[in-house]
Amino acid sequence: MGKFRRAIVGTSEKMHSAPWNTGIAALCGLLLATQAHAESGKLLTPYADVTYTHDNNIFRSGDDVQNEDGQQRGDSLVRTVIGLALEKEFSRQKITARAGLAHSKYSHFKLLNYDARDAQANLNWRLGSHVWGNVGASTAKTLTPYVEFRETQRNLRVQKNQNADAAWLFHPSWRVRASVTRNDLTYELNSQKFKNRTQTTAEAGMDYISASGNQLGILVRKGKEQFPNAEVLQTLNIINNQDTKEVKLRVDWRFSGKTQLQVLAGMVKREHQVRKERDYQGANGRITLNWQPTGKLEVAGSVWHEIDSTDNLTTNYATSDGFRFAPAYKISSKMKLDGIFRYEKRVPVGVAGITLQQVDKFSTTSVSLTYFPISKMQLVASLSHEVLNSNLALRSYHANSISLNAHYEY
Repeated sequence: MGKFRRAIVGTSEKMHSAPWNTGIAALCGLLLATQAHAESGKLLTPYADVTYTHDNNIFRSGDDVQNEDGQQRGDSLVRTVIGLALEKEFSRQKITARAGLAHSKYSHFKLLNYDARDAQANLNWRLGSHVWGNVGASTAKTLTPYVEFRETQRNLRVQKNQNADAAWLFHPSWRVRASVTRNDLTYELNSQKFKNRTQTTAEAGMDYISASGNQLGILVRKGKEQFPNAEVLQTLNIINNQDTKEVKLRVDWRFSGKTQLQVLAGMVKREHQVRKERDYQGANGRITLNWQPTGKLEVAGSVWHEIDSTDNLTTNYATSDGFRFAPAYKISSKMKLDGIFRYEKRVPVGVAGITLQQVDKFSTTSVSLTYFPISKMQLVASLSHEVLNSNLALRSYHANSISLNAHYEY
């Protein structure tokens, strides 16, 4: 690790700046050309976003891991984004889209620097007053979180998503819904290619809608997760392909104008192509309560027991039990204070003979202050404290971060 650290410090800033500068120049020209039209017709809206973040444990190194002399754990990041947002309505249809160029620059660990071109688009369509839906797509490039990726290297991942959904209100009190999504995830490092995957999900449901707008329904979902590359564990080559089937109850209920309850809970069955000991069948669900006791104070809370994909080296999913508490206070028309406390106990489901009986307990506490100095600008200051307690040696860590963000739309 010491050799790697010294290599990073000694690396010159070879940022592949030509594509970035070319893209910036082209986009800046487009911003200037469309600014007048954006202000009058609101078809295109140029925007800029700058975020400064300092994290005192950038690689999520364990508290008991000893650093060599002169090595540091923390680093500062400046992420700059410029882009265009589009919004257009015609008849009863609405198109929204965003496209931006992002530049992420670290102060010390230069090897983590990267450029990205992120975009998303959505068509919200309607046929008459009883049939509606969405068709959308997005692409984003980010650093793989170091919570599970415990290597001091840059590992970018690209996530591409396509989705479509439709709903039909065939009776004033009854609605049917259907959707399909596809999510492609690819990783930069050759050593992480076994995590590349394609997730496809199809679901259908029916809801009863009361005269007051409360909803009670059922949802059936079928998913498939395919991994083109095998995972190598000791002497095993493991294919992580799996199928998931879910049947859940869906509730969206307003007890009053101040209290809303949402429930999505039922049974889940997950089956793997190989290594059947990883199969799962059981309860799965999430309950969310939103409460607004006053015009200035909002409180949201949720509890869950779910299974979800992870990036662990000995599994591709984990069972998760947790809760989240998020109060928000509107100080004034231009200032808002938000807080979040989140706790989660995660138990990865591993391969027989290699399972480490791992249990991870995550907790995150954060507070942020949002200020709107003018109608088109938003300033946000955030503090965060993150803790992982694990029963595995050298895995537990603490991390603190501060973030300052400025967002402006022309």
